[in-house]
Amino acid sequence: MTTGDPLERVLTKPMSYTLAAVFLMFVSVMMVIVVSPIVIEGASGRTSDAGFVTAAFGAATVITDLFMPRLLHTRGGTWLLAVGLGVIAASAPLFALGSDSPMLMLSASAVRGVGFGLGSVTASLYVVNLAPDQRRGRALAFYGIAATVPAIAAPSLGLLLLESSGVDAAFGVSAIIAFVGMVTAIAGQHRGSVGAPPLAGAGRIVRRTLSIRAVRRPFAVSLIGMITFGGILSFAPLGLPSSGAGSAAVFFLVAGVARAGARWVSGGLIDKRGPTESLVAGTAVAIIGCVFLVGPRSTLPAIVAAVLIGIGLGIVLNAGYVAMIDAAEDGSLGVISSLWNLSIDGGVGIGALFLGLIAEVSIDAVFIALPIAAALGLPIAAAAHKAGTGRYRS
Repeated sequence: MTTGDPLERVLTKPMSYTLAAVFLMFVSVMMVIVVSPIVIEGASGRTSDAGFVTAAFGAATVITDLFMPRLLHTRGGTWLLAVGLGVIAASAPLFALGSDSPMLMLSASAVRGVGFGLGSVTASLYVVNLAPDQRRGRALAFYGIAATVPAIAAPSLGLLLLESSGVDAAFGVSAIIAFVGMVTAIAGQHRGSVGAPPLAGAGRIVRRTLSIRAVRRPFAVSLIGMITFGGILSFAPLGLPSSGAGSAAVFFLVAGVARAGARWVSGGLIDKRGPTESLVAGTAVAIIGCVFLVGPRSTLPAIVAAVLIGIGLGIVLNAGYVAMIDAAEDGSLGVISSLWNLSIDGGVGIGALFLGLIAEVSIDAVFIALPIAAALGLPIAAAAHKAGTGRYRS
């Protein structure tokens, strides 16, 4: 590994291939995650199904996340990332073929969740392992760009393909992109230690890791933030206009830009000042953003909400992961990666499920619930910051 340029120390060849595969994985997933609620709601006529299809994706991802410490110990290299991308590619035609059957669409969404769980946990762990210890924040900034830049255009692309060419085109393009990502992961296959715990001790280390307050608190903050995001993913396509500057497509475009920028900028700040300060700030910004979605969702409030929610959640994702890593015991990075992804995927699934139940009352009730849900993370983030070790320079 080169020791000169800091970027060279982070952006090695294995890292570059991994990030490229991550980028393509998120493009494929984000293309269809906002299309799926529209398609299933149109097939069943039930607004709550828009939440359930996202919840099926999140639940399958969470279950997969729970098995990842064991799989990471028994399977070397980035093969699990390639397998995950292959499963995602296979799920797209299954959804398209079952576009008149809510049950088949829920099943296809679950299959996609399995693939995403395999790929996201493996990739996020590798990114941390391939970076020098003092460059983890910057490495996560690169990962954040690879994972969030797709959210800038992919949801809008999926919605535009659905509108112009139908379900088959939206899911067909998604499948092709995932397949290319699988080939990329195979081409950059990297074998070596992934920091997973010994096979027999995985469950014990998971429990012990979550028993640490300094791990549990940022985990909870990330989970709550993504509960909010799960509701937004499921119901913004239904609660915002289908066209114009205040449309769902523009909302996701703006939120994606803001989230990508926040993850990039916050990486360096976290390395200097520590993660817990950023955890509080990101949570507060996300809460304010959700408030702008309450009431009439005209163009200006929708765009302001997109900017603030994107910035807030982008910061929370980076800060939460670094805070968990800092507090973890040696040899438990594999568990931390699984837990971080569990907070993301579980939050999306929980948010989609419970806000889907609220959607039975009305879409407006969902948007009222969003800032209330987001606010639950603020006192936990504040407690994590108060208990910080102070080992970062100010």
